[in-house]
Amino acid sequence: MRKICSGISLFALCIFLQACGGGGGESVVPRAQKTAIVEFATFTTNTNANALTEGVTMSARLPEGVTVATDQGSSITISGALVGVHNFLISFPTYASATNEVTFYATNVSNTAANVVFARLICDVKPGYTLSAAQFSSITPTVFEPIGPGGSDLKQVSPPVLPNISVTFGY
Repeated sequence: MRKICSGISLFALCIFLQACGGGGGESVVPRAQKTAIVEFATFTTNTNANALTEGVTMSARLPEGVTVATDQGSSITISGALVGVHNFLISFPTYASATNEVTFYATNVSNTAANVVFARLICDVKPGYTLSAAQFSSITPTVFEPIGPGGSDLKQVSPPVLPNISVTFGY
């Protein structure tokens, strides 16, 4: 009988201990972010043909905690770190590590879209940093010059073409 009572007590203790420890957030260790894939886009509610984007010049200061790989000995971003998407080609990409700023010109080779992601940048997240999407979506570009048909300034149309920056993280 003593063995049965000891067994039941041990079983109850195991069940009690199994139930402990899962409720608090302190015991959960988040996975380390390794990359931040930043997407640069234009946004407008203007459906007029003048809102079609033929090119965009962009300079944006990235948040602290990310870096961009560069060609050795230069400030030019490596091929693959910054790419044009949705029929955009990237020209003159630079990254200044001192200011954490990326600058480039994107040319639309088909001129068929007004609201579109035009560039994708792969950043490395520094060890020890945990970043949020808000740190990227709140970036105000230091230069944003969307160009439309005939060289028109798409910030001057009504409603204007605006920048839209978003991020996804890799673990």
